[in-house]
Amino acid sequence: SPLEDTLFSWPDHEIDYVYSHDITLKVVDASPDARLTVTRMRVNGSSLTPPNIPGYRWAVPNSQVKLKYTGFIQQVFNTQAESLATYVSSTAGDTMSMRFNASSLLVYGPCGPDNGLMRLILNNYHHIVNTSKPFACSDCLLFQPEARGLGKSHLRKLLIENMDGKTLGINRFELFRPIYVSSVSGMRSIAAASGMASLVVTCIMMMAVYVIKSVKNRRSMGAPHANRRWFQLFFP
Repeated sequence: SPLEDTLFSWPDHEIDYVYSHDITLKVVDASPDARLTVTRMRVNGSSLTPPNIPGYRWAVPNSQVKLKYTGFIQQVFNTQAESLATYVSSTAGDTMSMRFNASSLLVYGPCGPDNGLMRLILNNYHHIVNTSKPFACSDCLLFQPEARGLGKSHLRKLLIENMDGKTLGINRFELFRPIYVSSVSGMRSIAAASGMASLVVTCIMMMAVYVIKSVKNRRSMGAPHANRRWFQLFFP
């Protein structure tokens, strides 16, 4: 079969972003020499965002200076596709923490028979993640929030802890944040246009008052009738 082929895709309905979906891949039948390789899965990240609103998605490498490690050490694993730098812990109580501002968070790391339990604390909620899997993989999706999203208006703290002393590795983090077009510029334009219109109306009213007073003054002084051409411009 061709490389980088799409094995499965979920229908893109208008309300898919509202629900959390669980997808399980199971090998039903295979010959002795058969091999199934999954290289990538694309998900919406439970962003709780309508499909017509654009978003910004970026990756935070595990070597980012804002990530705080206690007990983790950096190791490099060479795979067939690439070389991965992973922060690995093998002692219970080792932690990693960071602060971020995004509406969705994805945590990637190795999983397999030798991996153990990971405690993840986010928004004061404790999540226990079992990174032990029947077969080893160097880059697994270890955690993603529920479908309701996180909201992007607050700075949040993430804490990851090795619970049982087995191998726990962190490759990278992926963050997602929707892009909302601010209406401040539009409101400023409307306010400026309203101000200009008010100024024009005020000037017209002042000119009308001036013309009326001038006509009255000329009449009171016994002057000939004023030319009403300008007066008729305002009061036809």
